[in-house]
Amino acid sequence: MKNKYFTEEERIQLEGYLKANMPKREIAKNLDKSLKTIYNEIKRGTIALLNSDLIEYETYCADFAQSDFLEKQKNKGTQPKVLRDQELLTLIQHKLIKEQLSPDATIGTLRKEHPEKDIPCTTSLYYAIDKGYIPGVTNKNLPVKGLKKKRPIKRVKRKYQVKQCTSIENRPEEILDRQTFGHWEMDCVESLKSDQQCLLVLTERKTRDSIVFRMSRKNEASVIQCLDILERKYKHKFKKIFKTITMDNGAEFRNPEGIEKSLYTKKKRTATYYCHPYTACERGSNENYNRFIRRFIKKGEKIADLSLHYIKQVIDRINHYPRKILNYCCSAELFELELSKL
Repeated sequence: MKNKYFTEEERIQLEGYLKANMPKREIAKNLDKSLKTIYNEIKRGTIALLNSDLIEYETYCADFAQSDFLEKQKNKGTQPKVLRDQELLTLIQHKLIKEQLSPDATIGTLRKEHPEKDIPCTTSLYYAIDKGYIPGVTNKNLPVKGLKKKRPIKRVKRKYQVKQCTSIENRPEEILDRQTFGHWEMDCVESLKSDQQCLLVLTERKTRDSIVFRMSRKNEASVIQCLDILERKYKHKFKKIFKTITMDNGAEFRNPEGIEKSLYTKKKRTATYYCHPYTACERGSNENYNRFIRRFIKKGEKIADLSLHYIKQVIDRINHYPRKILNYCCSAELFELELSKL
């Protein structure tokens, strides 16, 4: 049979058929149900009424049958953990809506902050959101599971080739395991084509902490200027903090010598490595951070119109976001810990 349970419309039809004294077999055929299902539904939805002579009689009532069905559905199975604890439900709402955490980050932080509570797993929280158990929260509130549009595949032409660069193939293999602090990935987050300003994003591979600059122009000089600012800030510690920088083949990164050259000694201050063309996965942490930024600064939004205060708020929020890969610590804490060791 097509449907296991009767719908409200089918119950109304059944009530009409019974009032018209239609045979049960014909009703079953019309509703595409088995004969046994029809008898069971009639039994469940039959109520006692009084006629005008105050004589009791039994009849099938679609409204009663539907209300009874819905009530039983509510009580069906074990009640979800999030509904058993109102305080926990409020905490989850706050994390998802106010703090804009993902379900996984919500569960991870709640387990650390409230070890005394029976916190559900991430899968259970996703299920609760799908079922509408969390008031005010839908999949549209989630950073990734909301509505997504599939991008059309486009063929791209290679524009630039960085000369005298060191390929990522020659980068020391120990950098891959992320056990050593001081290895960075670098990229730009662009705005509208009419807006020359962009964000330069440097992401440290071990801690996932990022440093972000707003550049007035997306060119070599602006990139080098940002690195000079960092060298002025960290001085002699710069070489220990920025051991290597991995980037793509963008036009703004076409001057590896300028990026590597120290502002003070004119010697090499860092080592640069370049990814294979169109292989963003070789800068995975950097790309993931850029995706975080896009949650707050949408594509098409003019970076020039954003205040430095707002951009700083966004970066601070991301750097203090609890991450599963960091055991629900935030990258800013781990970055400061690494700096304290130098």
